[in-house]
Amino acid sequence: MQLTLVVPELVWPEPDDHDSLDGLPCPGLGTLIARSQLSRRPPQSMEATLCDAFGVAENAAYAAFRVLGESYGPTAAEACWLCADPVHLRLHQERLILADGGSLDIELAEAQTIVAELNRHFADVGTFHAAAADRWYLQLAGNTDLGRFDVLPLSAVAGRRVGQQLPETPEARWLRQLLNEAQMILHQHPANERREDEGRATINSLWLWGAGVLPPGASGTSPASGATTCWPAA
Repeated sequence: MQLTLVVPELVWPEPDDHDSLDGLPCPGLGTLIARSQLSRRPPQSMEATLCDAFGVAENAAYAAFRVLGESYGPTAAEACWLCADPVHLRLHQERLILADGGSLDIELAEAQTIVAELNRHFADVGTFHAAAADRWYLQLAGNTDLGRFDVLPLSAVAGRRVGQQLPETPEARWLRQLLNEAQMILHQHPANERREDEGRATINSLWLWGAGVLPPGASGTSPASGATTCWPAA
């Protein structure tokens, strides 16, 4: 039997740091590595690695797949989804640095009130959902085509410098406008005012990524055989 383990952040950020690595007691890991085969691949996100393991093509509908694992209600089938995760962007040496929701200590009540406000402003666009305090979604309404949606997963940009948040394509122009308006709503929201008064980092933006619909046959438990960009259901 072949066992494949996906272990995010297993490799130390500085692989030549022998002072930190050499003394770590890892007997279980050592046994696994000793019985494994080495193969090298270009660096990629955890999400891309998982999709490779399940035979899902490049530019997968990450948001729709992630919704499948949620237990809060909406179904991913026949809907176009985006991950709309809460983040904090701060300016550092003329570059934007992104902090993901996991580092912001967001309360579920905060997330729900902010999502409710977003839904009041963007009811014609779709529906925002807060599956957890730091996992939000945007379920698009109507016949929406975002074309090829090349945005890195949140795991690949958290704690790093970011450039443009959304593709510079005609199909995504309206979504860039939505993000600008959402940032203004976040800036004025009472939950963020309280966070600022308490000296906590605010939720000042969303990371919109993983756009798409589930490929046919991907709603069950078997691995998916294909992927799609954001082509809506008829």
